[in-house]
Amino acid sequence: MMRDVYQLSTATIGSEIIFPGAMSVIVLGYIGGVLVDKKGSLFVLTTGVAFLSISFLVAALYIETTPWLITIIVMFVFGGLSFTKTVISTIVSSSLEQKEAGAGMSLLNFTSFLSEGIGI
Repeated sequence: MMRDVYQLSTATIGSEIIFPGAMSVIVLGYIGGVLVDKKGSLFVLTTGVAFLSISFLVAALYIETTPWLITIIVMFVFGGLSFTKTVISTIVSSSLEQKEAGAGMSLLNFTSFLSEGIGI
C-alpha cells in the first residue's frame, strides 16, 4: 500500500519506515526495563498503552499527510508494544516460583510468538 499510495520503493519502505521502528524497540525496550525497576510495572504499562493509543489516534487523523509521519507512528507503536511486553514478562517471572520460571517464561514466549504470528 505504501508503494501504491506514496510511490515509495520497497527499499525505502524497509529502510526508512520499518527499520527505525525496529531500532526503537531496542532503545525503548531497554528504557522500559529500567523504568520497570525504578517506577514499577503499572507506570510502564500505562506509558506503553498511552504510546499505543496516541499513535493510533494520530495515525487515524493524519495518516494521509506524509509517509514520514508513519515512521514516527511506527516507532511509538513498536515502543508501546515493547513497554507492554516488558511489563508482562516482569509480572509473569515475578509471580512464578524459581523451579517454574524456566518453563513459565518459555510458555509465555511461545504464546507471544504464536499470537504475533497469527495476528492476535
